[in-house]
Formats: sequence, C-alpha cells, structure tokens
Amino acid sequence: GRGAAGDVSPTVSRSDGTLPRAYDVVGVVKSPCGSGYGITLDGKTLRTPGRNPLTMPTESLAYAVAAEWQWQDTRTVQPLTMPMMTLAATAIDIMPDQRHAVIGKLLEYFSGDPVVCRAPPQAHSKDLPAKQAAAFDPIARWLSEDVLEGRNLQVTDSIFGVQQDEEVLWALREKLDAYNNWELTALNSLSAAGRSVTLALAVSEGRLTVREAIPLMRFDEEYQIAEWGLVEGGHDIDIADTKVRIGAGSVFLKLLNDGPKDVPKQ
Repeated sequence: GRGAAGDVSPTVSRSDGTLPRAYDVVGVVKSPCGSGYGITLDGKTLRTPGRNPLTMPTESLAYAVAAEWQWQDTRTVQPLTMPMMTLAATAIDIMPDQRHAVIGKLLEYFSGDPVVCRAPPQAHSKDLPAKQAAAFDPIARWLSEDVLEGRNLQVTDSIFGVQQDEEVLWALREKLDAYNNWELTALNSLSAAGRSVTLALAVSEGRLTVREAIPLMRFDEEYQIAEWGLVEGGHDIDIADTKVRIGAGSVFLKLLNDGPKDVPKQ
C-alpha cells in the first residue's frame, strides 16, 4: 500500500496473509523528522500498517527490523516471520491509545499468574507442589523484594486465583506505568507468550535470561510432557513458537537500550 508520496506502507493483500515483495534494496536512514531512524525500501520511506512513520528510537533496532525485510523471499513477504517489525508497528500504531487498557489487563491477569497461583496437588502428581516451589519461589521473592519493594505477596494453590493487597497492585501498576510505549509493547508480548506478567517482568528487568525463562513459562506443558510424553506436531510446534516470541521480545528490549534514544511514554 502507499502512504505519502515517496512512502510505502505494508498492507496484507493475499488470502494467505502475505504480500508481494516489490522492492530490492532495504536501507536504514536518520529520520528527517528529528530523532530516531527510519527504513527505506528502494529509497522509499517505510510506514507502519497504520500509515504512521516507522521511526525507531535506536539505530540497532532499525537495523534489526530492516534485516527482517531484507531476509524475505525474493517474491513474497511473510509478516508472520517478522516479529520485530510487528512489535515496532504495535508500539507506534496501537500502544499510544491502548497503554492504559493494556496495563489494566496485565494487572487483571496477575491474579492467575503461575508464579503466585500454583496448581493444587493431585493424586497423580504428588511431586508437583515441590517442583512448582523450586521453580517459582525464587522469582516470587524477587518480585516481592525488588519490584514491589518488600510488599507482601500472596501465593495460593486455589483454582480461583488470589486477590493481592491493594498496595501490591498499586506498586505493580506504578512499575508497569514507568515503561514507555516501546517497552510496554515488548512486555505485553512476553506476558502473552509466557502467560505470566511476573516472568515477563523478570525477562525485561534482566532477572531471567531467555534460556532460563522458557522452561518456567512452559512449566505446566513440560510437566505434562515428562508425565505423558511429547506429542509431535503439537508440543514441538508450541515449543518453537514460544522460543521465537520470547526471543523476539527480549532482543527488542535489548535493542531499545542500545545507544541514545528519545522514546516518549505517551
């Protein structure tokens, strides 16, 4: 699709979710609007699907997104293979208007976060509570002491989740609200991929590496695989998808902090 004269905006135009590759050369340029870096396709400035300027806050992030465009097939662009572009476009097109709703949803999901809401013991899984404690207790302590500044965190094995104290939720809200739109986009993606706000925070704050986070984010699935075996075409695909999504979110955050930047919260 076309934006302003000399601009190009990606628009999915095929039933399979792809679009034709109508460019040869991908470039990274300093934004003419001031701070930030843009991407060009055959010299034409790339815009987001929402037709906003695709301006990255750091040069490193711009090159990462540009690489996704460069590595596409010679004839077809597949947006599903471009997680960095997806995150960047989301940060620009969606997050400015939706950040308060996103923070509200993250706080809502926290009541069922696996770090604080554990599976109850069952006859066929008597070792589950001990394994959950070994996996999640260190992260729960980190959240309570470092993120929530010593506030008491409730942990439960109730299927209905847990209602945290108001001061805990307010401290968590303040932490989330301190993230700018780019950081919040990555955090929200990590949370969705790992089904845990706490583990997403642990990755974004450097408490967990991607390698450490993935087994925790897949704790229930890995426990079931250990009990009943891996289902080919099911579990293996889920594992690969989780690795891609968690890896992309983590790299996105690292590239945001690589070099000087000017990224407004609102």
